[in-house]
Amino acid sequence: MTKIRATGSVVQVREQSSESVRSINRLKISRGHATPQTDTLVVEEPLAIWLRQKSEDAINEKLWMSTMRTPGQDEEMVTGLLLAEGVVTSAADIRSINLNEDSDGRNQCAVEISDKVVVDFDDLTRAPSYSSCGICGKSSIRWLETRGVPALQGESGWLHTQVVTKLPEILKSHQALFAQTGASHGCALFDEQGEFLAIAEDVGRHNALDKLVGLRARNRKLEAQGQMVALSGRISIEMMQKIVVAGIPVVVSVGAPTHIAVQMAHRFGVTLIGFCQQASFNVYCGEHRLSESM
Repeated sequence: MTKIRATGSVVQVREQSSESVRSINRLKISRGHATPQTDTLVVEEPLAIWLRQKSEDAINEKLWMSTMRTPGQDEEMVTGLLLAEGVVTSAADIRSINLNEDSDGRNQCAVEISDKVVVDFDDLTRAPSYSSCGICGKSSIRWLETRGVPALQGESGWLHTQVVTKLPEILKSHQALFAQTGASHGCALFDEQGEFLAIAEDVGRHNALDKLVGLRARNRKLEAQGQMVALSGRISIEMMQKIVVAGIPVVVSVGAPTHIAVQMAHRFGVTLIGFCQQASFNVYCGEHRLSESM
């Protein structure tokens, strides 16, 4: 076996090819041989999100959260987060989103909220939804009910199985960041006929969905047409909460849902489909939207 000695050149970061990826040097070890190569890695950086609201007699400002994400579609991600967390109810409630770096090079995002929105800056916290927490999951359902988030209605029998089984492959074909790095999650938006509308990717699956929801909310045409979301990962309570708040009636994933995500989908009328493959899929709730012609 060839002796490998870690050197600075192995991990030296080269010029950033885009805001979402960076190229580095690496050593490929195979059959006892070490070969210098280059690799493309997904970028993961922090983003501090500040909320600001002006009134006639005061200016309120507070650091809302700091989150790790892949740079790119930051305005869309922040919009999706604000919607999912109940800070705003529509993209129109956001006056402006400004992105910059502080003196230490850290990513900062300043969001100005309309003065018509009631924001309690003394009690500005995130919604109670965390993975593997049954109590938090039930709290999330009650939280959505308290906010007055409606159950989704709409016509039955419009979703064809042939459309459903094609969605994961279409999603994969548009995941450029994953193709480069193998390290990102993806979410894609489709209309009722399964026509591709938009894609969002991020190192975090929650971030990817926030980006897609924010993109949809900031575009009236996408908001009207986007009726289905395809996901590259499992469906947790947090993912389902974002889908419910966005008012998207159908979610399709190549992975599994959690039990509390299924409960939330039942409560709010979402068609939840998991383990979607080319020839089969599982419907956990909302089967009334499926077409009778299989």
